[in-house]
Amino acid sequence: MTAMLTAETLNLKPRNEWVAVRPIEEDETEGGIALPDTDHSKPGYHRGVVIGIGHEVNQLEENETVVYFSDRSTPVFANGNFILVKQEDILGVFDEE
Repeated sequence: MTAMLTAETLNLKPRNEWVAVRPIEEDETEGGIALPDTDHSKPGYHRGVVIGIGHEVNQLEENETVVYFSDRSTPVFANGNFILVKQEDILGVFDEE
């Protein structure tokens, strides 16, 4: 089993307005009930943790949990699975309080 990819272990620096996001698997309910694997190829929105930001990205920090438009994300399979998303496709940041 590989270690979870984090901002500290990502060896890729996104460029310009791109953001590297580690998707959060949504296969378990708050009550701990495991759900069958969902089809992430369907259009929609998903949650993820920011693990890298380009130099033109504003108002985002590493390790924040975001919701992003998944139709326009680019999967990357290098030193762990993550996606690249343009800043404009990140719809919001979850309040971690």
